[in-house]
Amino acid sequence: MQKWLKSPKVWGIALVAVAIIAVVAGFFGLSSRTTRMQDERQLLNDQLASAQEQLDELALQLEEKGRQSEELKVSLTEARRLAGLSEVTGPGVVLTLKPKQVGGSVLYSVRDEDLLLLVNELNAAGAEAVSINGERMTAISEIRAAGPYISINTRSTSMPYTVQAIGDMNTLKAAMELYGGVLYNLSELLEIQLETVENITIPAYSGPISMEYAREVEK
Repeated sequence: MQKWLKSPKVWGIALVAVAIIAVVAGFFGLSSRTTRMQDERQLLNDQLASAQEQLDELALQLEEKGRQSEELKVSLTEARRLAGLSEVTGPGVVLTLKPKQVGGSVLYSVRDEDLLLLVNELNAAGAEAVSINGERMTAISEIRAAGPYISINTRSTSMPYTVQAIGDMNTLKAAMELYGGVLYNLSELLEIQLETVENITIPAYSGPISMEYAREVEK
């Protein structure tokens, strides 16, 4: 081996060089790892941002569906109320028709057409809900004579009759007291009581509902 290789000075320089090379290699290795970590962090950030956008979009869709669901619920509730399929409450009038006794005999019995005319007058006066002896009147309700009884919503009823109507109390009462109206013509034949009530509860229609022939028109 040549003498200069055995020189401590040479060995010192060599060690320094090796150290420098190691530091440089480590720097480039660290720099490379740092770059990869930055790239991975950026990728994760991009994925997180994309996921957040999807969550925001889903939240908007759910909110819209929730709003539509709530609107549908309100529409169904209103439709059921108008169709008479839900119990309702409000101000109105209560009318009671009782038989009048003359010499121990009933002077007059209420006929089906009397009740029909009475319901028509209440509806014309703006009644929003009507019931007779607890039977809710609807578009498919029938009031017809059935022997000694009157059939309402397929149920047999008889005197006395209690008619309830929800609406403007004063307007309904005025309509019932109208000269020449149904009650005016029945007043000599029946005991009639008419009163306004702040809070009336009318039950939902509970009769049969079926449509065998009617079909919705497709648009």
